[in-house]
Amino acid sequence: MNNQKMRLLSLVLAAAIALGSVTAFADGEPAAPETTETTEIASRETAGTWNGNTYTDNQGIVYELNGDGTITLTDGRSATGAITIPDAIEKDGTSYPVTSVGGKAFVNCWQLVSVTFSGSVDSIGDTAFLGCDALKTLTFYGNVGSIGDTAFFSCYQLNTVTFYGDVGSIGREAFYNCRHLNTVTFSGDVDSIGTDAFGFCTELESVTFSGDVGSIGLGAFENCTALESVTFSGDVTSIGDYAFQYCTKLTTIYVPASTTEDT
Repeated sequence: MNNQKMRLLSLVLAAAIALGSVTAFADGEPAAPETTETTEIASRETAGTWNGNTYTDNQGIVYELNGDGTITLTDGRSATGAITIPDAIEKDGTSYPVTSVGGKAFVNCWQLVSVTFSGSVDSIGDTAFLGCDALKTLTFYGNVGSIGDTAFFSCYQLNTVTFYGDVGSIGREAFYNCRHLNTVTFSGDVDSIGTDAFGFCTELESVTFSGDVGSIGLGAFENCTALESVTFSGDVTSIGDYAFQYCTKLTTIYVPASTTEDT
């Protein structure tokens, strides 16, 4: 193992107190786990009605047309089962993009089981899905600008989170205490993962980063006691202190040989 790889491995170890043994594989050595291939999903605009600049779909989910021609989902608390958030909604022959989910939009929506974002979304507000106890699956088919602080805090049944596009930022404690979260897959680049973003996801077993990673914050995966493998297929700029603290089952970290010596 070359000096460059040893430096990066030392950085990861410094961020992972109480970590088990770690094996790092350079490019050309045993392959990292494959990520799910990107797939396309058509925008599915649900039937609904406009009242001024307010659109309400057939589940009672409320959207607001903003002055800049974008649409914000403002109230989804009536949602049940599996829903798809469309990438655009038409009004008077013009299609307006759905670019954001407001803060607290789905808070304590106890019958919501699955959420699919069919297009890119600029922002998901703070506590947007906090306390959605039945939510199991979360899928983003487009890019994600930002996910706010505590956006999915204590979504206890959340099992799978998949990002097919790039991710700008994931806020503080965004997925904190999602106890049954098992797999997180980032198929694109990730700019930043905030403090304690995935802390106490005690059933999380694997995390895959297929693109470049800007920063992983303080305690980002702290107390993920079932975490066994982390895969970095692209460059990693920084890993914060205690990022993997108390990940007592973490045995394998895949890192690319192409990571620069300075990093």
